[in-house]
This record gives sequence, structure tokens and C-alpha cells, in this order.
Amino acid sequence: GPDCCGSTNARVGSASCSDGGYVCEAGALCACQGAPAAFHCVDVCGGDAYTGAVCTLAGWACPQGLIKTSDCPAGTCFGEPGDCCIGAQCNVGAWTCQALRSPCN
Repeated sequence: GPDCCGSTNARVGSASCSDGGYVCEAGALCACQGAPAAFHCVDVCGGDAYTGAVCTLAGWACPQGLIKTSDCPAGTCFGEPGDCCIGAQCNVGAWTCQALRSPCN
């Protein structure tokens, strides 16, 4: 998830997803120009490698050559479905599996 910052706006961890929103275990979502980051940065839409946005004078932005996840087509899946997933398919932004490998380590 996006970065969480303490009272000095220094990163203290990452937010996790809970009930459709991001929640910080410590601190609050980092802010830039008064707003939290609403995207990550990727080299390709649907990729499994992404990084956080950087704060600029104009607000949150991606480093040169990277794409905002919010600029990717709606329903894009990011990351990998995992080694236990058989017949993985991207379904409205979430990986679904036709079956799960058993046993799975």
C-alpha cells in the first residue's frame, strides 16, 4: 500500500487495505501538497514491479519513465496471482483462480 508517515512526515511503514480503503498501523497516509498519494508508479500497466510516488512542488508524481497506476485501464491487475493459483485470470482488477494447487507451500 501507499506510504504511512509520522508527525514529521517521515515514512514509518506501508498502509494495508481494509474494507476498501488504506489503513496505517502507525502514523497516517503521507501527504504532499495536502493530499495523500492515490496511485503507485509502474513501468508497464499490469506489471508486478511498482514503487511509490514522489512528492514534487506540483504534488504527487511518478519518476520519469514510470506510469501512474491510476492512468492504467480500469480493471487492470497488478502483481502476480501466486504460485498456488491454477488458471489465473484478471477479473475487474483482482486475480481469480480456477483452482488452488494442493498442497501449496
